[in-house]
Amino acid sequence: MEQKGEIPHGLHLQLLWMMDKETGPGWSDIRQNRGCHTFYWIREGRGTFVTEEGEELPVREGMLFYLRPGLHLHMTTDDSQPLRIAMVLVLLYQTERDPLGGMLMREFAEALPLPFMTRSEGEADGDFEALFEKLLREWIPGQADSELAVKALLFELLHRLNWHANAGSPEENGPNRLFARIRDELARQYAEPVPLREWTRRFGISESYLRSLFMRFAGQGPKSYLARLRNEHAKRMLVYTDRTMKEIAESCGFADEFHFSKSFKKENGMPPKAYRQQAKSEETARSQTAAVKKD
Repeated sequence: MEQKGEIPHGLHLQLLWMMDKETGPGWSDIRQNRGCHTFYWIREGRGTFVTEEGEELPVREGMLFYLRPGLHLHMTTDDSQPLRIAMVLVLLYQTERDPLGGMLMREFAEALPLPFMTRSEGEADGDFEALFEKLLREWIPGQADSELAVKALLFELLHRLNWHANAGSPEENGPNRLFARIRDELARQYAEPVPLREWTRRFGISESYLRSLFMRFAGQGPKSYLARLRNEHAKRMLVYTDRTMKEIAESCGFADEFHFSKSFKKENGMPPKAYRQQAKSEETARSQTAAVKKD
């Protein structure tokens, strides 16, 4: 039931219900709400979960479960150490463009690329417990401020689970953390014309090892990753600013306007000026549609 991959872009979420479930001796139950995404954090005790495939999984404090929509689950508690479970139920939605360039939102009912079970240890255990404690404390149904705070905490939960999902086994954590450090540095300094050999010097690794890290964790080489990063920043500058092509090229780390235009066309299938014109046309169409609906 393990999954790996990237959390989909454009996700929005709606909290349905949250509770701190304390069980007692003889407690047994099934998952009642299977039409949503559910998270169980085992705060105390021991028990057994039985999956829809009939697999019995011993459950104890410090385990975090992600239940995809539709998943059946049977739960029992240990009589001498009853389970205490923080339960969070959410609906997820994903935005996508309509034919006029506007945004549509559809329910995301597929499974997220997260592990069914995450076992935290040491410091991570305390981090998850503190996160769920905040969720339970912050949630006040119907209050706007509470909704904002809870959504931020839930996205933090998704981020942490996604990290665990892609971290691999304990012996793989070293390379994973090293890749994360390099990736974060690139994200902050994407516009700097720093050759990749400088990055290898900064982190004390060889160029071949740098390439292997990016191929393993990003699915592409470091040059391609950096080019995609610069391209995403350029696209947003074209749409949301009035900067010239030369200014955008300089801001995004391209050698000059010519190299920017060539790279952008390769990535997006059209020159940057055409991309900007198309974006403005779509915005005009959206504005006209909104005005008609208002009238």
